[in-house]
Amino acid sequence: MDVLQSIVTRRPMFLRYDLNFSSPQVEDLLSSDDGPGFRIMWMYGIPDRLIVTFARMNMFLEDFGVCVDPNVVQAIEKEIEGCGRIAWSGDGNTSTRMLGKITAHECWRLAAYVYLYMGLCGANSYDPRVVGVQKAFMRVLGGVKPTRYPDSFMVIPMFILGMATNTKDQHVLLARLGGVTECSRPGTMANDIMRMLISVWVHAEGRPISWSDLRPACLRVVGM
Repeated sequence: MDVLQSIVTRRPMFLRYDLNFSSPQVEDLLSSDDGPGFRIMWMYGIPDRLIVTFARMNMFLEDFGVCVDPNVVQAIEKEIEGCGRIAWSGDGNTSTRMLGKITAHECWRLAAYVYLYMGLCGANSYDPRVVGVQKAFMRVLGGVKPTRYPDSFMVIPMFILGMATNTKDQHVLLARLGGVTECSRPGTMANDIMRMLISVWVHAEGRPISWSDLRPACLRVVGM
């Protein structure tokens, strides 16, 4: 939760994390769907391996701002690419549920690219890299019907991709977010996230969105 809260509020994490794997076997276990790990997947839909990547980006952002070595950026790109689709295991998974899991996984992976380019590299929503990822996300999102599952797992990815969206796609994201019960329930994190995104869009109308637009929106909506 510390890692994700830092992303959506543009505030430093409360803790510093040792993100070095003690052995290749530990990394393999973390990347496995049925292995031990942080098991954040069941709550937020984010693969365990990818939460480590987000934490790594947060720490680089805290330490260097947007002045990150290009070699570091390339290494993180490869790390995100390495979090590709995985083979899901478990009994009783219907094809619909399987598709939902794969969709949530891919949406989180695309969100990681946007956070890398906009949050860590300082690119805006008109940057070709960001535009390409945003279009890919909308294709993935359009491939599944609006239902609680997997949409409830994609609230934060939709928020992150919303930071990359200046186009007519805004109403598509808003409709998907509005279909998640928690987003329409005041006092929930999901509702705050949706209102923050709307605030960013309103204040950035007619210009590219930058990740720096997030901090004022957070202050306006939740006062922190």
